[in-house]
Amino acid sequence: KRKCATMDMLNKHIGKDPSIIQKMEQIEKFTQEYIIANRNTKYMATVITIPVVVHIIHNGEAIGTGANISDAQVFSQIDVLNEDFRLLNADSLDSSHPFWYATADSEIEFCLAEQDEFGNPTDGIERIDGGQADWDPADIDDILKPATIWDRDLYLNLWTVQYDAANSSLLGYAQFPGEADSTDGVVCRYDAFGYTGNVTPPNDLGRTETHEVGHWLNLRHIWGDNQPNCGDDLVSDTEPADEPNYGNPTFPHDPNNPCGTGADGEMYMNYMDYGDDVELVMFTYEQALRMRAALNGPRASLLSSIGCQTPSGISEKNKEVFISIFPNPVIDKLQIEFSNTNISMADISIINHLGQTVFQKKITQNIKGCSMDVSNLSSGFHLVKISNSQMNITKKIVINK
Repeated sequence: KRKCATMDMLNKHIGKDPSIIQKMEQIEKFTQEYIIANRNTKYMATVITIPVVVHIIHNGEAIGTGANISDAQVFSQIDVLNEDFRLLNADSLDSSHPFWYATADSEIEFCLAEQDEFGNPTDGIERIDGGQADWDPADIDDILKPATIWDRDLYLNLWTVQYDAANSSLLGYAQFPGEADSTDGVVCRYDAFGYTGNVTPPNDLGRTETHEVGHWLNLRHIWGDNQPNCGDDLVSDTEPADEPNYGNPTFPHDPNNPCGTGADGEMYMNYMDYGDDVELVMFTYEQALRMRAALNGPRASLLSSIGCQTPSGISEKNKEVFISIFPNPVIDKLQIEFSNTNISMADISIINHLGQTVFQKKITQNIKGCSMDVSNLSSGFHLVKISNSQMNITKKIVINK
């Protein structure tokens, strides 16, 4: 029944870096002060829009096949996030429901990025041939995320993957504010992402991502992750649950439970529970405040991101050129393809994490792509820069030997 590994990954990260505990304590102090200061403010002054990049990790499948999900599937997930976080979902609670009073519009929206961190035009979707059929969360953290992440201060990074057999019951996981920059974002199983395309019931309405982005904005599971004892999700307007709820509970569920619910029982329809997608329909007002606190505190840099704005200047010329670099991570041979035009002249350079240029190549003939031998370069993160008078494009890769 395992669905979310957010707390598992948090514990692993703390094991590597115990300072995370102090950072999260400081964030929690700010969060509670923010909630107290804004508790009587029903609506905020502005809607916050978060730029999103979706990294589709596949194994060479055709687009729309297997893990190489279609653009339409990505669009459907962004639609779900915008509906769920703005209380625009058609399946929200009816006004006659006892928990309707607690439902809230978080006034948070999401857009696919229109420019990347280097100012290049983008559609906010990055397809990456990972060179393997499935992934273990440890390898995702150690290899995949650091190699592909866009600036976490400016973008919400989403990865879609196929997990390995040992994690077949896992749908997704996220990283709380205060954890490492190089692994920040949300990972989701490709067939639980969005509501169209390669999705599998009962996780076929995009609610896995709503749940995980809730974690990314500092929400906890409604049972407080302290079972069998009564846990605390750090907000006051969710009913205290004693354990996660799966499947399709019926109302009222577990009334007067040992943790202190009333006659209406647990709030199993909350996005931060574990029910089937069709059951999850709401955030509460204090959960919305908690997410707004994250965006005014540890994630405040997103407020000044221009990722959703159309780029200008030389980047406008880049719209004529779409570049694929694969495989990434790479061991020895790196392939660059110019997907919709021939390139007659360009300088290609690879720069290591110290800012040193470790590889250079000049294109002097009309080609649609080229191959480069990087087997003599050291392992780790690198930037590939491709430039001429009409473009200036930078991509991240990782060399993994």
